[in-house]
Amino acid sequence: MARITVNNGAEEIARLLEEMSRSGEAVAKMATYEAARVVADAVREAVETLPEDKYRYLRDGDLLDVITKDDKEDLLDAIGIAEMKRSEDGVDTLVGFAGYSRHKTKKYPQGVPLPMIMRSIEHGSSVRQARPTIKPAVYAVRAEAKAAAIKGGRRAIEQIIKEGH
Repeated sequence: MARITVNNGAEEIARLLEEMSRSGEAVAKMATYEAARVVADAVREAVETLPEDKYRYLRDGDLLDVITKDDKEDLLDAIGIAEMKRSEDGVDTLVGFAGYSRHKTKKYPQGVPLPMIMRSIEHGSSVRQARPTIKPAVYAVRAEAKAAAIKGGRRAIEQIIKEGH
């Protein structure tokens, strides 16, 4: 008859599994951050490709199809990753723009909100031609973002295992 002896190795594996179950949210956050970083970089590259020019007075029916150098610099500085939030599906975050442009107006004495500027570029407005920028950039890097999330999750798990020893 075969005899099986369980030594301290099984206890060590059980302890590591318990530690990993407690660290699940940290692993999910690391994976989500890595994916968001890839998306933020793609959005930054897309904003850098927007054509620049000075503001000009529009004639009837004319639409802007450019952005000022200052607004472009402000948008590039404002790209960020929001705080991670726990959801039913795991951990979520957003990549977007926060803050105000240097262009102050009577209506916006702090400066024009940067999310509003980017929204008008992306979808168009009564004075701006739509120039989809973010959506194509995000779709172009979906596979790369997924791979980065997997790699980030694995790295977090390896770190937990290393610290467990």
